[in-house]
Amino acid sequence: NKLTTLILSKPVLQNWPQPFLFELSNAEKESGCIFMERLRIVDNIPIMYDVNYLPNINLPRFTSRRFENRSLFDMLRRNYGIEVTGGEQKIWAMRAEGKVAGYLQVSEGDPVVHMQRMLMTNRPGYKFYSSLYCSTERYFLFGSF
Repeated sequence: NKLTTLILSKPVLQNWPQPFLFELSNAEKESGCIFMERLRIVDNIPIMYDVNYLPNINLPRFTSRRFENRSLFDMLRRNYGIEVTGGEQKIWAMRAEGKVAGYLQVSEGDPVVHMQRMLMTNRPGYKFYSSLYCSTERYFLFGSF
């Protein structure tokens, strides 16, 4: 199976969305958020729409890096010494609407899996976040972290 990653929104510095998925520390709130959107595609079928939120803390030149067909976890490990050590996630089924349905090429109302994740790292106090929408009609989800 051929996996590709399409960047829908290049990394940009912005304020954290309100309300946010998880409780943020004061340092996170003050630092701002690096926001990016990606679409993961297997054999030309979009399977995951991935929205990422990283605290803008000691990530020099992050927004200028290329992410097309690259792993975010590998990029963080290689360039910043940040490794995912665990996390928390909330998972539920929902009906696809709007841009989620469009990106995943499913009909409005079709079921998708929604995951909100807080990823803990080896950098003390540094966590990052993602909100993922998955179409599991053709492929199942698998992963460990």
